[in-house]
Amino acid sequence: MSIAIQEVPQALKKIFSEVLRVGPDDISPTSSTKTLRHWDSLRHVELVVAIEETFGVSFSAAEVFGLTSVQGFCDMLARKNVDLQAP
Repeated sequence: MSIAIQEVPQALKKIFSEVLRVGPDDISPTSSTKTLRHWDSLRHVELVVAIEETFGVSFSAAEVFGLTSVQGFCDMLARKNVDLQAP
């Protein structure tokens, strides 16, 4: 189930911005492997590790392969009961 977000939570935006080396304003719910040229396979692994460490979750290999957008990460974190709005 996907819950469309209007704005990327700050903690997640910071991770994407730092790992992908783009400005925070370049990160939106629709940002994806197709729209961000720096989002390659190596940076994908870095994103996954950073998000797992920050939010205290782990992703299966199948989940990792399916995470291709910011919205996808938000959806997956919500399924893992992560409160993205928490300070």
